Amino acid sequence: MLLNPVFAGHTIFLWVATPILLVASFIMLAVLATRRRNIRTGAASLSSEEAKILDQLRSD
Repeated sequence: MLLNPVFAGHTIFLWVATPILLVASFIMLAVLATRRRNIRTGAASLSSEEAKILDQLRSD
């Protein structure tokens, strides 16, 4: 097994694919984190009718 691959035409995939996959992974994690954060905070407030129903349920 060659532990120090040379930078040549037949090993270019080894040198290029690894950094590309690493950057793509960080981008995917960032996108997923922001989407998840937006979903949590994106809840709409209750309408007045829904608030009345909730108050009735809480009082029972």
